[in-house]
Amino acid sequence: MSEQTHQQNKEHDDKTSPVHLYYLWQCAPSVEVKGWNGKQSGGCYRWHYLQSRKRITGYGQVQVKCPTCGRRPRLNAALVEVYLDHPSCHNEATRRNREGIAQPAPMVPNTTEVIE
Repeated sequence: MSEQTHQQNKEHDDKTSPVHLYYLWQCAPSVEVKGWNGKQSGGCYRWHYLQSRKRITGYGQVQVKCPTCGRRPRLNAALVEVYLDHPSCHNEATRRNREGIAQPAPMVPNTTEVIE
């Protein structure tokens, strides 16, 4: 009985992957309003990676902790890049941190029209 239960736990569903996935993410300011004070939390702009079998497909599924500044951002599919092997993900994070690819482009409105 316990052997069958163990086998059922190893089966993969739509939310998990049979292999490890490596997610490259940046510790950047959050646009989430956390709590009632409405402050935006800053980030250190460093690039890090996460190894997981969980697929990140939606919003706020995985919460990580930045090893540099200690922030705990929630990751979504728009904020990560997926790699299938550890060395390439690690090398890309190292390259971006070394070259200073840290600060994103300034945020500007997507329209200049005046709405009446």
